[in-house]
Amino acid sequence: MRGVQDRPRRASEHEEAALRRQESEERAPSEVSFQMDPCYELSIARASPPLRVQLSPSDMHALRLLAKTLANSMLRLVLGWKRLGRHSEDGALAVLQHVRKVALKKADSSKDVLSRRGFDGCVLALVDIDELERAQQAICSAPLDALFRALDRNHADGIDVREFIIAFSVLCGGSKSVKLAFAFETLDAKREEQLDRQELRRLFRSFLTALSSFSLGMSEQERDEKSVAIEAAAVWASERVFEVAGISDPDRCTFGDLATWYDAEGIRKAPWLELLDLRKWTSEGEKGNEDVDT
Repeated sequence: MRGVQDRPRRASEHEEAALRRQESEERAPSEVSFQMDPCYELSIARASPPLRVQLSPSDMHALRLLAKTLANSMLRLVLGWKRLGRHSEDGALAVLQHVRKVALKKADSSKDVLSRRGFDGCVLALVDIDELERAQQAICSAPLDALFRALDRNHADGIDVREFIIAFSVLCGGSKSVKLAFAFETLDAKREEQLDRQELRRLFRSFLTALSSFSLGMSEQERDEKSVAIEAAAVWASERVFEVAGISDPDRCTFGDLATWYDAEGIRKAPWLELLDLRKWTSEGEKGNEDVDT
């Protein structure tokens, strides 16, 4: 586990380029943008329960405030003294590595579990919430609390620390390709540059859980129902990676295999991946969301 945080493996230029090519293409607004009734819908494969997540204006306000506060915190804690650009890939990667380092220190290393107390300590170490006014503190705390509850699928007051790291990365700056490569590396605890089917499923599940959790008005029953849809969507996506990439090893895939799937069909059939880049979160009449451009 220490090796993952001390010597991170970056995806090769070829692998990242395969993902980055698609980022420059125009996406279908109806698939990933917010319309008059701010929402986005994820319906992956006919066999999957449709996953529909609606974000109200107050949800979006909370998300933007949290992302902005986090970005300012990372500017002070990481980017400033390292003299890295706020919008550079090196800067984004440095922030993500810092998040991972803090989370792993707060977790129970023997079980890779982050307790509620550890989660709270991690958040306080990453986000300068105390610098905000009391009302703003409450606004920022709401999506963070929702994220923990969404990741705590078994209601055990503890969450998988690596899934938390990946889910939390959605709130950080950085492109889709940077975050996917970082997530892949985070789950590759043995540094084999490969993931098995279950690990790849966890990658997709972590991102989908984060995106779903931002809808703050969900009841516990609705959250549990969405958890079922998220699991089905993650299973579908991971199986498609193995099928489309034509992987010779039936149980292991590389980051290049993930990039091959994304290039072949992921851009069309899993458009929610665009939302890993906060700059893609747009509202009606907006070309880009500067408030969450961290």
